[in-house]
Formats: sequence, structure tokens, C-alpha cells
Amino acid sequence: MTGVIDMPNCMSKYFGLRHDCRQAIARATLNPSRVFPLFNDRGTLNVGAPADVAILELKRGHVRIPRQFREQDSGQAAPVPKRYVLGGKKIARA
Repeated sequence: MTGVIDMPNCMSKYFGLRHDCRQAIARATLNPSRVFPLFNDRGTLNVGAPADVAILELKRGHVRIPRQFREQDSGQAAPVPKRYVLGGKKIARA
């Protein structure tokens, strides 16, 4: 694996920087929606907003976090995808 490959991986890196769960979620969802015009209708669960949701479970214990150039970091927590909703419809895990 090389680089950041998915949202949970990206969020794991925030845990490695000693961010708590609330901070990691905000940095991966709410903050980008405020900065990038492409995502200006994302990062919210308001009525009428696109219903794209990932339900994650926080795995605690020793975890490996992929980095660039086939290297890995170690961490103590990582979000693991459990369910997805895309456009308001449940989808199977990839």
C-alpha cells in the first residue's frame, strides 16, 4: 500500500497525532466541507443534505497504519468501516 488510501486510514493518522475522536472526525469531515467548494454541502446531516454516511467502529489496541512508500506507522486506535449510506441508500462494504 502507498499513501492515504481511504478515510479511515486518514483518520488513523490524526489519532497518531494525539487527536481525540471528536477532533479526528471534524478534521476529516466538517473542516474540508468548509474549505473546499466541492464539498460545501457535505459534512452535515441536515435535512435535504446529501445522505453520504460512513458508520465506523473505533478499534483499540495495536494497529498498523499504512504510509507512503510501503512503510507503516503503529498506533493505538483506528476507525474500522462497518456500514455505508451513499445518496440515502445502504451499500455493501467494498
